[in-house]
Amino acid sequence: MKRRGPLAIVLALVIIAGGTAATLAARGLLLPAALQVSGRVRGESISAKQQGLSELAGIAASVRCNGIATTASNSGDFHLSVPHADRYTCTVSGPAGYATRTVELPKGASGPFTLNVGDRDPTETSCQVNTRTAAVSCPPLLLLPGGIAGRVVNKDGDSIGGAFGLRCGLKQRLSQIGLVPDWHTASVQANGSFTVTGLATGDYTCVVTATAGNADYQQVHVDPGKTAALNFTLCNPDCPALHYHLGLTMHSYTAYLIFWLPKGYSFEPGGDDARYQALITRYFQDVGGTPYYNLLTQYWDYRGHISNSATLGGVYLDTTPYEHCDTPSSGCRPAAGTQADPLTDNDVQDEISRALRANIDWGNSIDNEFFVFTASGVQECSSGGRRFCTFNDDQHSFCAYHSAFGEIAAPTIYGYVPAPGASENGCILRQSPNGDAAADSAIAFAGHEQFESVTDPFPDDSPGWFEDRGGDDSGESEIADVCVGVFGQIGADGGNITLANGHRYIVQAQYSNASDGCAFA
Repeated sequence: MKRRGPLAIVLALVIIAGGTAATLAARGLLLPAALQVSGRVRGESISAKQQGLSELAGIAASVRCNGIATTASNSGDFHLSVPHADRYTCTVSGPAGYATRTVELPKGASGPFTLNVGDRDPTETSCQVNTRTAAVSCPPLLLLPGGIAGRVVNKDGDSIGGAFGLRCGLKQRLSQIGLVPDWHTASVQANGSFTVTGLATGDYTCVVTATAGNADYQQVHVDPGKTAALNFTLCNPDCPALHYHLGLTMHSYTAYLIFWLPKGYSFEPGGDDARYQALITRYFQDVGGTPYYNLLTQYWDYRGHISNSATLGGVYLDTTPYEHCDTPSSGCRPAAGTQADPLTDNDVQDEISRALRANIDWGNSIDNEFFVFTASGVQECSSGGRRFCTFNDDQHSFCAYHSAFGEIAAPTIYGYVPAPGASENGCILRQSPNGDAAADSAIAFAGHEQFESVTDPFPDDSPGWFEDRGGDDSGESEIADVCVGVFGQIGADGGNITLANGHRYIVQAQYSNASDGCAFA
């Protein structure tokens, strides 16, 4: 009998069994084919997060299933061939800073399988399996939260702690006027150290304040999964007068002047109304970019520092009669402008609204202020919890004031300056460098309100910089209030300062935290 070889024996066994390769596979004699896994990986976009946005992008992630690994393309696409197994565990890892996601494929998975990371809402925590389509959909890869840590020191470099409050917010969000700041807060420990955790990737502004008036702000970038270092330097214990109260300031200032002068009235009887308007207009053209206005640049809000920029946006002469209106454009009736029937703060606001309608190129914003100037002899009373008037009303009168109305997202910041002769307090300065006491006095009072508006435009809703006095009627004093009546060295011409274009003025000093006193620069 002829001897058979090994191959013939194997073939004979197959024939005897009466089976095919498929039959053998079913009987476990042959291994099933490898599992083909493909899909796309998406995760939170770092560039979008830095701008405070939530967007997804493809990620060149590492995908590993049962020990078999590959790297996805820049768009996030990948493909893996995984040897057959009873169970499949896949791990998707992004670059540094991303959280890892682990996915269990269905037991007994076979044939082509799709694994997409980023197909579900980022707020979801688990993946969704669809056995009918042989697919798994997962939430995107999330960026790991970061943090900020550091300490608070005094000017000598010694750590200080105590009743400090620390707040950090995304710079992009803080720059959007009208939004309530989304602060992340932390306590400053007794040794001056602090840690802020759970921060999304991006640029942050951090502000530290204390009841004693200490305040400082710093900006820092937070990378995903990392802790940024940040230190603050505060005055301790002796601090300047003006304290920061977490509110807004005006950064790049533009003034709009409204001269409300009905027929038959004058800004200065016996004087020159055109000169009165021209001198006031000239001041607002001259003050920006000067050492005097530069004094404001030491002050800031959580968006950054005030700039040495002040321009004149427009001038409007309105001859509409003085009136009280139910709304800015209806239900109007004459206003006598006397002590018995004074203009009100609402009338001033209505006049600003009227001027805005007449000047369509004007606009209200955080950096715009509208000044209303009324005629000599016209009386006005401000609104609020306690009434202040141009005339003595329960011993409270004023030479000018500033305020704001409307939404902070689109505010109307304004100042009101009655003709100086209208006040029984005699709001007329004795010096007049331009030969017009009424105009020079109005300029001094307008400048007073201008500097206060820039550093504290919303004293009621979003307070900025002022001294917490607590002993006077208002309980606070703003930058000009602290130095009211301080005029320094007055020249022979009656002026105490030279602004742009060599023009002379008499203005009061403003408080400087930098020099801890009243200053002109």
